Amino acid sequence: MTILVEDIITFKEEAVVVLDDPGLWDVISDPRYEPIFQALREGPMTVRVLTKKYNQLIYDFIEGLELSLKEKKQRKEELKRVEKTIYKYLNFLQKKKLIVKAGKRIQVDEKGRITQAASENLYGRTAKLFFFIGKDMDLKELPEFKQTVPIVGKILSLTNDLPEPSEKCLSKVLIKILAKLSNERKEIFEKYSEELAEVSKDASYDILKNVITILDVLYSILNASEYEEELKSCFKP
Repeated sequence: MTILVEDIITFKEEAVVVLDDPGLWDVISDPRYEPIFQALREGPMTVRVLTKKYNQLIYDFIEGLELSLKEKKQRKEELKRVEKTIYKYLNFLQKKKLIVKAGKRIQVDEKGRITQAASENLYGRTAKLFFFIGKDMDLKELPEFKQTVPIVGKILSLTNDLPEPSEKCLSKVLIKILAKLSNERKEIFEKYSEELAEVSKDASYDILKNVITILDVLYSILNASEYEEELKSCFKP
């Protein structure tokens, strides 16, 4: 009797999901999980297939490094993952709502009847593409931001021969600028989600981060006049 494999997909991934939690972006770019997201760009997979793809991606990456054969072999052994570990990774990523059970892989006979063999879960990404925009409106509450503002203000005053700025004023202007950039990113990513998913389908997460950084710079230049006077007022003696 001929046994065939059939995939039943029950979840359709979004074209683009906009992330505003930096913790989620860190998860996606984590070396342990990134191969999972890369592999699942091909579509939903079983853990067995995903494990093979995962290890192949790792091996291909290591082969491209300038290491000795011994060092490459050692790195491959260190980074190789078994199905049990991939299961753990997937469970974690499901809790973060980045990965989902996308369906089942079943076995059928030549007449299309399901056999008694157990089915396997298929796992997929929740989106073809993830973009990070950040929670800019919460910056004023972050200790890192509070410590950043006086340093930025000092640098601007030194390089432009200006008095040291009011930290309160500078914080307010920076938050407005960053909030506008964040909103513009979100509008772009949501309006052109399908186009962005297609043009960025082969891009790494580092490249996507660079895209966002460059967009921020360009939009800041285009909108510079909008904040010029308000920013200058922060440096009045």
